[in-house]
Amino acid sequence: MQRERPLLWLCVWANGCKSVAQQRAIEVRIRETLAQKVLVDLERNLDLLLGLIAYLSWASDKYSGKSILAVFANIAMSLLSDLKLDRSFREFPCRELDAPKAFSHPIKETVQLNHRTNEERRAVLGCYIICTTIAWFLKNRPVQWTVHMEGCLQDLGEHPEVPGDRVLVILTQLSKLKSDLHQVSTWRQIEDPCPQTKSHRTLHVKSLGGVLDKIKSSAPPEILGNKIVLSYVYFTEALINELPLYPVEMPQQMGCFDFGRTESFFACLQAIKHCIENFVTFAPEAVHSHTMILHLHFSRCTHILYRLSLMEDPSWNRGDIPHIIDVLRSIEQCASLYGSVPAAIGMDTDGSDMYTQAAEILRATMALWRRKFEEAGVIPPTTKDQHSDSSTLEADEGIFYLPADGWFADIFHWSDPFHIDT
Repeated sequence: MQRERPLLWLCVWANGCKSVAQQRAIEVRIRETLAQKVLVDLERNLDLLLGLIAYLSWASDKYSGKSILAVFANIAMSLLSDLKLDRSFREFPCRELDAPKAFSHPIKETVQLNHRTNEERRAVLGCYIICTTIAWFLKNRPVQWTVHMEGCLQDLGEHPEVPGDRVLVILTQLSKLKSDLHQVSTWRQIEDPCPQTKSHRTLHVKSLGGVLDKIKSSAPPEILGNKIVLSYVYFTEALINELPLYPVEMPQQMGCFDFGRTESFFACLQAIKHCIENFVTFAPEAVHSHTMILHLHFSRCTHILYRLSLMEDPSWNRGDIPHIIDVLRSIEQCASLYGSVPAAIGMDTDGSDMYTQAAEILRATMALWRRKFEEAGVIPPTTKDQHSDSSTLEADEGIFYLPADGWFADIFHWSDPFHIDT
């Protein structure tokens, strides 16, 4: 791999490196290599695309703000286009690099049809998954799904070479469903001249839920039992049922009970419960190998619970939430899980690694959220005895002044822990 795919090998090395200082040095080298080859030398090859997908996918504190995510995602999509992997060979766009020849031959000649390799198909689908996730996370325009991508999905599903191909297929299907959900959600209310009504969003829940059921029924049992696949399934189900819970138009009048929203409320809570329980049962060694997407699943689920816990709505009783899933206990479990990662994998760190910092921040956030829930009457107030027995109840405000350019600072919105966008 080091000889045939040097950048991909470098990214794999960085992701598996157990020395924090060495990992950061390797990641600087990766960015320098990308800049030199893509922007200066104008190289275009599959190694650059695969390396960039790997670089974007695995969790680290490599990101200096959300804008960097968009930059790298756009470069990945550009590489996909320049390599002609975003379309069928039957399409003949002008890809002639020689300007005189391009001008003198305005009618493109039919080219010989070639067949994609499974490696190329994996690159297409992997690029779609990570770029779709970044677009959803940043609330940018959804990534376009093409007929050629559908062909890659079908071909890889029908002719898998390795067991991971079937997993990649279902993750792509779930990512496409999430992208469809992204397009009908309230992600850009200010640009929507015709706000959706409650009935429209209820119809979306039914149609998108039907697609999710179809994906699950078509997946082999051994694939559907994969914990990573389950995380995608539960998270997508939570997002679908979350759709009608936040009013786009005028707030509902008190006393107006909506059975459809009540059903979505409890379905959303159950999906979040399954997603979080699935996440916290991963071994610390497995957490170290998690892609960024799985960490996003946990963070978004906790944010949904936070918002719903502070919302008053006639269609549900927010006091039911702690009886179904205790968000504070879930955060504590995740903090313990993150905190155990460095020792479990033998990481060489001075405490500046993302897992140690994330564990500290999660515990501080748990104290702040507990205070907010008590003020809202969601949970009973903490007694003095309980207060003295639990060190996590006192929020160390200084913990939120950790470096703001870390990966978790963006994903968990730690700069303002109480302001969570809907």
